[in-house]
Amino acid sequence: ATVSIGDPIIIPVVGSGTAPVTVLPGLLTYTSPVGTTSAYQTVTITNATVANTLHIYNFLLSGDFVQTSTSCGTAYPYTLAPGASCFLTISFNPSIGGVRDGQLQVYDDAVTSPQVINITGAGTYPLTISPAFMNFSAQTVNTSSPAKVFTLTNHETESETFTLGTTGDFT
Repeated sequence: ATVSIGDPIIIPVVGSGTAPVTVLPGLLTYTSPVGTTSAYQTVTITNATVANTLHIYNFLLSGDFVQTSTSCGTAYPYTLAPGASCFLTISFNPSIGGVRDGQLQVYDDAVTSPQVINITGAGTYPLTISPAFMNFSAQTVNTSSPAKVFTLTNHETESETFTLGTTGDFT
């Protein structure tokens, strides 16, 4: 084929790209009693490039999650050589019971910044009582109704001390 000056030349190109930074695992899940700190889990940050140094400018955690340590360095910006990895440990410190969600965001100089992983935790209560309330039927004055049972459950491995009392016309 003859090509003239100014004619476009189309060259098909095929390939696959990889992310310049990997942050694994992609999800952290915790369970911990309210007011305590869970065991940590480790997040690995890897510079997946073959030629460029990665600069990490900040880690941002949201929710009831705390960074407990890092091997990435002692002062920002942290630098990771091509192919190198560093570690970040995260714990869960629930302030209230129930599901608590958050994120880890890694701010760096990669085009995909920030890298984000989702974090979820379940805050549990050390002691629970069930049922949470109880109805008593009408009762003749100065007589006792049949006893009803509440169950107090300790969700921890250690003993708990508590005081149980009644108010009003209940004994």
